Amino acid sequence: MDKIPYLRKDNFYTNSELSLIMRELNYFTSHNIILSDDAEESGAFSPDMTTKKAMWFNEVYRQQRFSPTWRLADKVLQGPTHEFFDLSPMNRNILDTNTYSLLLSYYENDGFYKRHCDSCHYTALIWFCNPPQKFTGGDLIFHDSNEIVKFNNNTLIIFPSWADHEVTPIKLDAQYENKQMGRYCLSIFFNMEHQN
Repeated sequence: MDKIPYLRKDNFYTNSELSLIMRELNYFTSHNIILSDDAEESGAFSPDMTTKKAMWFNEVYRQQRFSPTWRLADKVLQGPTHEFFDLSPMNRNILDTNTYSLLLSYYENDGFYKRHCDSCHYTALIWFCNPPQKFTGGDLIFHDSNEIVKFNNNTLIIFPSWADHEVTPIKLDAQYENKQMGRYCLSIFFNMEHQN
C-alpha cells in the first residue's frame, strides 16, 4: 500500500483548551488509583501488547459534561471528520458513525503499544505532553505503508482502524518518571450502532 489515508492536524487545540485538558490529564496521572495498568482492561488484546496506564472516560464520569477533556473531544467531530472524509473513498463512512468511546493512555519510560489493529471503524488519536518534552519515541508506525508519524504535542491523527499500527517505546530519563512528563494519548474509537 502506498499510503494510509490519514489526517494529521498539528496545534489542534487552542492554548486555553489545551490548558483545561492538561489540568485534567495531570490530575489523573498524579492519582494512580484512577489509571489502570491492566492491559486488557485498557483495550489491548493480551497483557504483553502494551505497558501503558489507561482509563475509559465513561467509566470515570457519568456524563460527558463533567469532563473538559471529554467535552473538547467533540471538536474532532466538527471540522476534522469532514476533512478526513474528503481524503479518500476509504474514509467515506466516517460521517455515518454515530457513537464513540474515549480512552486516555499514559506512557512513561519503556512504554509501548505493539503492532495491532483497532476493533472499530475509525480511530482518532490526540497526543499531549507537558512542555518541555522530556522523552523520545512515542511515534506512530503504520506497518501497511511503512510510514512513521512523529510524535508532536497537541496533534490529532485520524485513520481507518484496519490500519496495522504501533507506538514506539518511550525513552524518559529516570529523574522525570512519576512527574507527569510522559506521553498522553486520547484515543477516540468511532463506531456505527444500528438504530431500531
